[in-house]
Amino acid sequence: MGRPRDSVWDEMSRSRVAHRSLVSGWIAALFLVASVLGSGCSTPGGGDTASTAALTFIQDDYAGALAQARERKVPLFIEAWAPW
Repeated sequence: MGRPRDSVWDEMSRSRVAHRSLVSGWIAALFLVASVLGSGCSTPGGGDTASTAALTFIQDDYAGALAQARERKVPLFIEAWAPW
């Protein structure tokens, strides 16, 4: 016996490619979720989580906010909006 008909062979090949794409997509999504959830599991130095979790908002002082973020070695979050 030889190879199956071309149309059957092509369909099987497309099915395998689609399955691999789906599986690799799910694996990538699981790694992303695990890394996001795992990144907040511990605090550096084992400090108190209540004191490090508080957010402070600084209004209309970009230079001061940037200096404070650099000093504390945390990211700077900027909220911007427009009424339109």
